[in-house]
Amino acid sequence: MLTARDRLTIYSVLCVVAACALVFRTTANVSWLPVIGLSASIVGIWLERFRWREEPHDH
Repeated sequence: MLTARDRLTIYSVLCVVAACALVFRTTANVSWLPVIGLSASIVGIWLERFRWREEPHDH
C-alpha cells in the first residue's frame, strides 16, 4: 500500500507533467487535457495533504 508521501510524490509528478504539456503546446495544437490534468493533480494534492490523514501505526 502506498504511503501519504508516495501519493504526494505521484500527484506532484503528474502536476509537473501536466504543466509542461500545457506550456509547451503550440497555439495551433490547443487541448483541454493538460488543464484538466493540472487541475486534477492540484485537487489530488490538496485532498491528500489536508483531508486524508493517515492513522499512526503502533509498531
